[in-house]
Amino acid sequence: KFENLHSFLWLAKLDRKNNKKITKDIVESWINNFFNYNSNTWDMEITARRIIAWVSNTDMTLEDSSKEYKEKFLISLIKQSNFLLKNIKNLFYDTKKIICCAAIILSGMVFKENDSNFKIGIKELEKIIKNFFDENGFPKTRNPEDVFICLKYLILIREWLKEAQRPIPDFLNEIINKCGSCYALLSCS
Repeated sequence: KFENLHSFLWLAKLDRKNNKKITKDIVESWINNFFNYNSNTWDMEITARRIIAWVSNTDMTLEDSSKEYKEKFLISLIKQSNFLLKNIKNLFYDTKKIICCAAIILSGMVFKENDSNFKIGIKELEKIIKNFFDENGFPKTRNPEDVFICLKYLILIREWLKEAQRPIPDFLNEIINKCGSCYALLSCS
């Protein structure tokens, strides 16, 4: 599966003790081969998931690395997050846009000099919530799968904010509660 391979979501399934070297080699190989834009590997959703996977697994992707590798890794993360930030307005209001906002918000929290990414990501997320969900917290697409995807990323954003000791916007807590109620209704029916 091309998308799964390039999104690096499989990192979370690896043995954390024995696969660090192999993981770093794979990430470095990816950076060497795909650092520059390629429409397949730089799809907005794939890029967003890759940023989230790399940052969420820094114990495997960054820890105990050489200075040269760390520099490549961080430059690649910044380049990818800037790509998302530049193109986020071109996406429709859907789950893909929420995933991209999550990656932009995360990059703004990780890189202090990119705090503007954080602020822009939060503003975009608020717009998405106003335009993508109905008053009950159900996606306007009426697709039950969208409830699950949205809830996952909205909760993830809230947990990142808690960990970073940043204030959690009221609109985020509100949509998580509403969306959670929709999820509970769907899972019980």
